[in-house]
Amino acid sequence: MAPPTFYQQNHLLLLLLLCTLISLLSFTTTAASDWHGTQKRHEATENWLNHGGDLYNRRYASKETKISLKTVSKLSLKWEFYAGKDISATPSIFNGTLYFPSWNGQIYAVKASDGSLVWKKNLQNLTGFSPTPGLVANVNWTVSRSTPTVVVDDHHDHDLLIIGVYGPAFVVAVKRSTGELVWSTQLDHNPASVITMSGTYYKGLTSKLAKSCGKPSCFRITMGNGKTGAYAGAAIWGSSPSIDIHRNHVYIATGNLYSVPPHIEECQKRENNQTVPTHPDECVEPDNHSDSILAMDLDSGKIKWYHQLGGYDVWFGSCNNFSTPGCPPGPNPDADFGEAPMMLSMQVNGIKKDIVVAVQKSGFAWALDRDNGTLMWATEAGPSGLGGGGIWGAATDEKRIYTNIANIERKNFTLKPSNKTTNSGGWVVVDARNGKILWSIADPSNAAAFGPVSVANSVVFVGSTHLKGPIYAMNAKTGKIVWSYETGATVYGGMSISNGCIYVGNGYNVSIGAGLATDGTSLFAFYGYDPLDPHSNITITWDLLQSNGDTNDVTVSIFNFQSYRHVDEPGWRVSWAWSADEVIWSMVGAEATEQGNCSAFKARVPLPHCCEKRPVIVDLLPGAPYNQQTKNCCKGGVLTSMSQDPSKSASTFQMNVGGVVNNTGFAMPVNFSLGVPGYTCGDPFEVPPSRFSTDKGRRWTQALRTWNVTCMYSQFIASQNPKCCVSLSAFYNDTIIPCPRCSCQCQDDRTANCIKYGETPSLLQQKHDPNEEPPQAVICSEHMCPIRVHWHVKQSYKEYWRVKMTVTNMNVMRNYSQWNMVVLHPNLQSVTQVFSFNYKPLNQYDGYINDTGMLWGIQYYNDMLLQAGESGNVQTEILFHKDEGMFTFGQGWAFPRRIMFNGDECVMPPPDQYPTLPNNASHSASTPTFITILFSFLLFLKLVL
Repeated sequence: MAPPTFYQQNHLLLLLLLCTLISLLSFTTTAASDWHGTQKRHEATENWLNHGGDLYNRRYASKETKISLKTVSKLSLKWEFYAGKDISATPSIFNGTLYFPSWNGQIYAVKASDGSLVWKKNLQNLTGFSPTPGLVANVNWTVSRSTPTVVVDDHHDHDLLIIGVYGPAFVVAVKRSTGELVWSTQLDHNPASVITMSGTYYKGLTSKLAKSCGKPSCFRITMGNGKTGAYAGAAIWGSSPSIDIHRNHVYIATGNLYSVPPHIEECQKRENNQTVPTHPDECVEPDNHSDSILAMDLDSGKIKWYHQLGGYDVWFGSCNNFSTPGCPPGPNPDADFGEAPMMLSMQVNGIKKDIVVAVQKSGFAWALDRDNGTLMWATEAGPSGLGGGGIWGAATDEKRIYTNIANIERKNFTLKPSNKTTNSGGWVVVDARNGKILWSIADPSNAAAFGPVSVANSVVFVGSTHLKGPIYAMNAKTGKIVWSYETGATVYGGMSISNGCIYVGNGYNVSIGAGLATDGTSLFAFYGYDPLDPHSNITITWDLLQSNGDTNDVTVSIFNFQSYRHVDEPGWRVSWAWSADEVIWSMVGAEATEQGNCSAFKARVPLPHCCEKRPVIVDLLPGAPYNQQTKNCCKGGVLTSMSQDPSKSASTFQMNVGGVVNNTGFAMPVNFSLGVPGYTCGDPFEVPPSRFSTDKGRRWTQALRTWNVTCMYSQFIASQNPKCCVSLSAFYNDTIIPCPRCSCQCQDDRTANCIKYGETPSLLQQKHDPNEEPPQAVICSEHMCPIRVHWHVKQSYKEYWRVKMTVTNMNVMRNYSQWNMVVLHPNLQSVTQVFSFNYKPLNQYDGYINDTGMLWGIQYYNDMLLQAGESGNVQTEILFHKDEGMFTFGQGWAFPRRIMFNGDECVMPPPDQYPTLPNNASHSASTPTFITILFSFLLFLKLVL
């Protein structure tokens, strides 16, 4: 499409403000030859720099490897940061720290590793800005609703974070390390102007602009020249702009009009209020850039090309009530672009194509050539509506386009390829080459799907506005849901992804979605691996030792490489599926639970040990006859953690395996299972053959072939409810902060009655398989948690302070022969003495703030935690030294950040409920930094030209 005329450039039907801070030092535009490298460096796997993640606005963690279709089912909640109000923005991430706003008016920085607070700032106190009255119902404080923008480039870390204030329309810069104010700029003085989108940072202006004076230098593209009764509207308000360094373009998309001149209204009446988004509309003038995708010059803001893609669309909120006087003639589709275009490249028939793609509230997805704005393809992904269609941000991995379809009006929505119909929201995936719909899926909770989409390594992450706040992970190729979690409140924001973790907030009730959603409180972090023990797993090693014609000798070893998670009674129950017709002829060190049908071998004596297609193998109990034992056997399947007792962290058994008919080959079994709740095993993979020492190390033998099977733990898979909780108290306060609730009924059994103290449960009278974990039954309590941990700050001296820690087993049918706790506490590095428990520091995080330690019982004294009763608790006291320069009596510093019991996360009281200690905050001076930042904002009032 041809560039606009000079007249068109000065009569733009949009309101865009580009705010730039120009360095006093001159710098030139990045050369085309190195633009690929520059943009790639901005996409480091650990960073998510703005709403769209990077300059491309793709919401794509392009270098994520830890999250995959094989590992996503293992995602589990690792921490929850309590803010107390809704969190609806996608968090930004830089160098292990998350940055996000809450609707309580705070901006937060928290550690990605454990959710501990780095700093928080109240926007109103920080800036002195008062909120626009009545802008948001029931909110009379200054807020931000957009993702903070990280300011960093290839050569400098500016230690700067850019925040858009919702209303009035201010942009604020704070020091990223401390949250201290650096500068602020008002983008528009109209009190109804607001910022709803995230900024995009790029350093690389031309020398012409570098001659500016070094203070905030803003240029605006306006519309009109003060005429009345003309056009108004076309705001830019969703997602984050994308920047094409090679073409020196910035791509944006605009919204609908609020008013049009009388001759346009007359035209629309003549057309019988009809418009077709994919065809030129007689009532849309060439200068009308509403519902459009535009490429603008990065230096000057001039339009390079544009494409109008919505037809006639004049609408404002009060006209949703058709009795409102003065509303424009229809059809009023409200077909805004609620997101900025994404940049991507692909091969089409062997030719590279650079395109931008954006999805509209009309339900259409549009792909345009980045050079000239030519339409490449258009697809109606789903139904249109007041809330969309697509809104807030699609995602792409440059193979497929992933978008939400909000469908708040509950129109009929036909899914592909099933052709089933739903009236809920959902998600649609189209081929990036041609726009063909590959699959679509309805929201399983039958709710609207407002939030932006994120993608990483063939896994798509989405959230639902359902009142319970489910989030989902889907197979990017098929749409199959492979993981889900309920956050407890509506999820409106999207997920950021970094280094094997996803981060998302919940809640939207306080904002413009009031009445349609539920109040939220928190930001959640989910890990596919354990950050305290990132290489932890249980590995099943299969060694083929010898082939004897039609049988094979095999040794199977089970190694627990986890630092603090163990396998307790009733132990492991390993199973697999044979690839052919194999049977187990004999076994030493373990036994199969079933012999199975061995009639095919009735002529042979003795019969095989097990003829099951899928055998289940259990460890022998202690005291087994000597001739049935092998090294590391006979522990009842219990595997101790590596930290507690490495010598008891392995089990081994041996088998002689053969087929029904003579078979000289060997086929590795598949579909392994550990048989312990929460563990998922991957596929076998061949490794270098194991070596074995004999004759006290003077001789070594080697397996013929060796395979490993890796089994990972997920608390989400193990139990739908938390298994432990933490309560807090302190000597200076009579109030005990109670345990949060784990469950509203007995654990994982909605039909079971919980047990009152002293009562004999009927479950105890039932016969249970000793090889299976007993059913959960807990003593009735306010929290309904099987394990309660109480942390009491007992005393405080001049140089020392003391804590008493009590662990209570609330189960009535379960003892713990092995137990441990992992405590994350800011002062654990200052531990002087631990009474009554074993203690071991674990590997520290970066810096001294987030220290971690492991505690467990002393053998023959308190290493067992018995079921509810007089012996149902264990206690210790911990003495801490107030190390100079490290210890602080700030709020919460006497209490743990996290506690895990036997590797499972305990639910903690919200931080704002912790017993308060005297504060000791430090302040440092701020230093101005010069940067370039791009923002857009929405003006709610009718603009009169």
